[in-house]
Amino acid sequence: MKPLLFTKIFFLMALTCGVVFARGGRASGTSFARSGSYGSVRQSTYQSSAGTTVRGTTVANAGDGQANYSRQATGSGGKSASSSGSATYGDGQANWSREATGPNGKSAEVSGSATYGDGQVNVSRQATGPNGGTASSQGRADYNNGQVTVNRGAVVVGNQGVVRVGSTVTRLPAGYTSVYVGSTPYYYHGGYYYQSAYVSGAYQYTVIQPPVGVTVYELPSGTTTQIVGGVSYYTVEGAYYRPTYVSGQVGYVVVARPQ
Repeated sequence: MKPLLFTKIFFLMALTCGVVFARGGRASGTSFARSGSYGSVRQSTYQSSAGTTVRGTTVANAGDGQANYSRQATGSGGKSASSSGSATYGDGQANWSREATGPNGKSAEVSGSATYGDGQVNVSRQATGPNGGTASSQGRADYNNGQVTVNRGAVVVGNQGVVRVGSTVTRLPAGYTSVYVGSTPYYYHGGYYYQSAYVSGAYQYTVIQPPVGVTVYELPSGTTTQIVGGVSYYTVEGAYYRPTYVSGQVGYVVVARPQ
């Protein structure tokens, strides 16, 4: 079991580090493509038939339980993008990190670690996007007597633009509100509704379509007003909200699409 496990760990690290040396030659859609290697440095030049030129440099090193790479590309307009990464491995542990910066200065990064030994593997990852939103995941695998048990979990926080109907998280975003349809509870945050389920000894929260009958006191962003049969509704992404009064306070109840 261990040799196979080590193979998977090192394969994962190779993918993560991205230490890839592309072959030189003519690229599709370009007037020419030229590249050359100088030790651990590889330089490439691509020129399109329209005269646009892109120059790139890749530096990669590996050895003594560590691998590093860095890449930078600069276009003829002067804008550049870069990425770098590193990985360390040994003594039953592997760690990796990557960072990329685009031509507009925004960056994204991802890091992770894995430990293996004594019949168990643990993996954790965290990613931060250019707008500050983060996502993280954790996994564990136990193997013994020919059986493997795997547990995984993921958390999305920060920029709620990454949340979509059908996605599942293991922790609700900070600042959520509990809402009800009858006695059925839901959770509301940033225009999204979550429904809980108890799975394999832990709660999970799935993003669902706005449930008809639920009342909120803050409309989701992006709503527009629509009048049907003389009644004003607020609509967004196919959901309809009708203004209502609850204990003297203005609220918005989700209703079926008005005819």
